[in-house]
Amino acid sequence: MTADTPSLPDTQGQRRTHGWRWAPAWVLTFVALWPAPGYAEAVMVLGALAAIVRLLLDRFRGGTRLLSGAAWALTSALFAAYWLPQAISAVDAVDAGRALREAAVDLRYLPFLWLVAASVANAQARRVTFNGLAVIVGIWTLDALAQVVSGTSPLFWGLDQLKQLISGRPMCTVEQIAGIDRLSGFLGPCNRKLGVVMASLSPFLLFAAAARLRVAGWLLASAAIGVVVLLAGARAAWITYALVLVFSGWKLLGWKRLLGVFGFGLVVLGVLAVASTQVRERSC
Repeated sequence: MTADTPSLPDTQGQRRTHGWRWAPAWVLTFVALWPAPGYAEAVMVLGALAAIVRLLLDRFRGGTRLLSGAAWALTSALFAAYWLPQAISAVDAVDAGRALREAAVDLRYLPFLWLVAASVANAQARRVTFNGLAVIVGIWTLDALAQVVSGTSPLFWGLDQLKQLISGRPMCTVEQIAGIDRLSGFLGPCNRKLGVVMASLSPFLLFAAAARLRVAGWLLASAAIGVVVLLAGARAAWITYALVLVFSGWKLLGWKRLLGVFGFGLVVLGVLAVASTQVRERSC
């Protein structure tokens, strides 16, 4: 460099991105293991410990490498909104000791929430996390549609066979299987939350499909998930999915075509209500 060459400022700190490259893997593994709650809980605890270790290795002065200041504030405030009422009410609980222990155990959610925020803290991490969630939701949707056709969820059947091989016991009791009144998918007849789960996670698949195939992709994905939600969920799941369709489709389709989508959905719901006693009972 010559004497009259202007000195360039050190932009290393400006180029530094937030997040942690392993955070998306932790989050996606946790979600993928939802059919096996015990393993999912173990992954969550290990992820929380990993986040703590990461912070300790940075001696907390590097905490902004994991998350921005705004992300720290938001995640901590969200956790406080969930945890503080639980902790305060535990003092006056009938079994105060047990309630306080449960509140203390739930502190594990805070470092895992930091890890979740780190999984979307930069563009690359968001791409990996959102695309991974879209793939997971897509697999669960195909699995549920396979159950509609064949009467059996391939994913749940495989998990049930594996559990019987390991422990000698099925995942659900005979009474739970006999009492099933809706599509259960990968969660099985002993966990009837498939509709709410699919409706809540549907934006990841809808936006991914729209990004790749535009209107055709969105319509195909919304129809597939819609059938699953209608057959698996109660009215709360239907309302949730309707809101998802509004916020994900109005810019892509416009209001007129979006109203056509809802009209078609109402026709499908009417046909299912006539053809299925279970759907009719949940729609009343």
